[in-house]
Amino acid sequence: MKKKIANFFKQISLFEYILTIISLIVIVVFSFAFKVGILKILFSLLGVIMLLFVSKGWIIGEFFSLAYMTIYAIISYFSHYYGEMIISIFISLPISIFTFINWIKHPKNKGEQEIRISSLSNFSMLCIITFSILLFIPFYFLLKYFNTPNLIISTLSIIASLIASLLLLFRSHYYALFFILNDIIVMTLWMLLCKIDISNLMMVITFLISLVFDIYGLINWSKIKKKQAKTL
Repeated sequence: MKKKIANFFKQISLFEYILTIISLIVIVVFSFAFKVGILKILFSLLGVIMLLFVSKGWIIGEFFSLAYMTIYAIISYFSHYYGEMIISIFISLPISIFTFINWIKHPKNKGEQEIRISSLSNFSMLCIITFSILLFIPFYFLLKYFNTPNLIISTLSIIASLIASLLLLFRSHYYALFFILNDIIVMTLWMLLCKIDISNLMMVITFLISLVFDIYGLINWSKIKKKQAKTL
């Protein structure tokens, strides 16, 4: 057991340790500075761990994602961002469950945390993107019905998150491109709420950190994909 735990931590690079530690320190400092509630702190800390594992293509990352999405749904509900709540409960959370199951079935090698990264065809990519974009209008009117603030931005967040989540489900490294887009959109959403409650800046910081990890994820998954191709 000790060997497995030691080996687990050895697979995390120095850069990844530094990135994670700096992110955690930033979260703690901002939490005290702006008197952030415990739920937002837990969400931010959990997010960093989840993002680290997902950026490495590790199965455990999707396990943490389930708790991460649940907490985000609760925070979004109390902030009246029903679009973000809908994303979490009805899109991200169910897809994360299927992603977790799919990743377990496709490890790089039996017993390893790293998944086998796939190559989606251009047609499959086009289908996923087209399907998601077609949902813009129904989601727009659904959020309008609930009087969701910043309606267009909230709807765009749903579409970007849906595309990213589906690509993650099918183990495509392009997932990170759309999560990068979604990070920018969601940061904008929470920045607009900072005028009402400055503690929402913690959410902006969290998604800024998410942006950094997703950029790293795009780079790292591309490297992993090339290495895996050589072993086939």
